[in-house]
Amino acid sequence: MSFNATPSALKILTKDNEPIDSELRSYVLGRGRAVVKDRFESMDLQTVGWQNVARIKKPEIYQFSTYTSENFNWMGYLIIDRPNGIVFVHAGGD
Repeated sequence: MSFNATPSALKILTKDNEPIDSELRSYVLGRGRAVVKDRFESMDLQTVGWQNVARIKKPEIYQFSTYTSENFNWMGYLIIDRPNGIVFVHAGGD
């Protein structure tokens, strides 16, 4: 998923969080194409505009997770292009 965000929205999204470190950063940026392999993969990546992530000069990446009592969990990353006000979401779960 991707969406546009105002500076004030970005402030709220990143409140109390620090960008991930450079070691994890390479991993996250490299796994964008590791989405669910199905017949809609190329269409989904194009619709989200995932190819634009590689063009972000200084991406800010934040990790987020959710765990429930039913043992379902998911983890994701916000990849932010702050100058252009664009947020990309990479998430997955079990």
